[in-house]
Amino acid sequence: MSVTKETEILEEISKIAIREQNRIKEKIGTMAQNLGMPDVAKSLNVDLLSEAKIKAEIFVETVKRRIRNAQPQKSFTNEVFLIMQIGDPQLDGIWTNVYVPVIQDFKLKPRRIDKHNEGRFLMSEVADMLNKSKIIIADLTNARPNCYLEVGYTYGIEKHSHLILSAREDHNPNSPNHKKDGPKIHFDISGYDILFWDENKLNDFKIELAKKIKYRLTVVEK
Repeated sequence: MSVTKETEILEEISKIAIREQNRIKEKIGTMAQNLGMPDVAKSLNVDLLSEAKIKAEIFVETVKRRIRNAQPQKSFTNEVFLIMQIGDPQLDGIWTNVYVPVIQDFKLKPRRIDKHNEGRFLMSEVADMLNKSKIIIADLTNARPNCYLEVGYTYGIEKHSHLILSAREDHNPNSPNHKKDGPKIHFDISGYDILFWDENKLNDFKIELAKKIKYRLTVVEK
């Protein structure tokens, strides 16, 4: 993949992040209006949309430099890096009860940025983990902008064969539980193979996740 194509992918991913942050901002405004406090949203100290745009631009520029300067990495650590929303109780449970035990069954080490960082600039640490990890799992539940940015980086460094995509099943537009205005898998990613999970069927999710990891290992260890 050329640097030009990689840049196009990353810029498109950054647009997704900005759109998602804008959606959150609009929800805050709607909630404030419904509560009879229309000035609440205006009084927020942080402009969420501007902040998202700045972060996206910084990340994309960082990635561009890394792509230009990076040498193809041929060996990887025995680690699996999880891209996912941090601080969500449901996802924390999925991490503990599904991702960690399934990954460890393959004698691999599960890694998450909030649990395994070294105290350096987080964007840089995320990039390092994505570069060196043997497998990358991106749980796109709740459509967090940073998660899409990190997926974009993964494609940019040509590690698509190392990547497993997952999300809660209500993010699937074909699910009866999908809500029109709820979180979803964005169209840029929707054409890829995504493993959807149901909290009431986690054993099934474990089985399918194990199959995905096993297959990815056969590909990356050739």
